[in-house]
Amino acid sequence: MKYSVREAVARAYVGWDLAQADRAIAWLDECGYAIVSKAALLAIGIPIAAVHDKATPIPASTAPKELG
Repeated sequence: MKYSVREAVARAYVGWDLAQADRAIAWLDECGYAIVSKAALLAIGIPIAAVHDKATPIPASTAPKELG
């Protein structure tokens, strides 16, 4: 079973709280972060291991929008 980003985040909350998931996703977006699928990373040539190693920089800004 494949979950949407919203459903995957909601699973972290008691009772699969979709409203709380929406707030968490909106907060991440406001801070300049995004949840990216593995397929999207592979499509632009970033190996999944590079994300876990944190030794390989990912070509995406993680700076808040005010600074980016």
